[in-house]
Amino acid sequence: MSGSTQQLSENHSYIGHVPAASTKKLTISLFPTEEGRLSLVPDHLNIAAEPGKYIATFVLNRPGYLPPEELLFDFGGEMTGDSHLAITKPAFVHPNLPDAVSIRIETGTSDFAIRFEGRPNARGYLAKLQSEPFEANNFEDADSKAYHLIAPVLSCISTELDIPVSVF
Repeated sequence: MSGSTQQLSENHSYIGHVPAASTKKLTISLFPTEEGRLSLVPDHLNIAAEPGKYIATFVLNRPGYLPPEELLFDFGGEMTGDSHLAITKPAFVHPNLPDAVSIRIETGTSDFAIRFEGRPNARGYLAKLQSEPFEANNFEDADSKAYHLIAPVLSCISTELDIPVSVF
């Protein structure tokens, strides 16, 4: 696998193989309150360096309420998430859409747009945002496009509703 790791950019480290649809506990050394970022790429790193369709998922958390296993990372997409934004029953019932099961956010520029589906947790609060497949040049391009399009939307929601919105 060492030959494949050469395709990682200099600001990425190879942590080893994690099978799809599994979880793994990782040790990350950060100073208290220091933010960190973990990016996951497929086992076949050459795929992550190629143009194609990508899907971005952002799991939310309520600031001050960490998930039960802070350092347990879900590689199968089952991590639920949480926020202060009520979007469906039982937390919120929209008068015109009482049976809503998710929200959709479309954001973009004049050249490029991504549509996200916002899914609730069991309590009806926005738990995660997942994009529809979108074109990107490689993994880092996909990561950058998705993050830079959804971050301002989350910031506007946070400001307008006066609630914290945090990506886990």
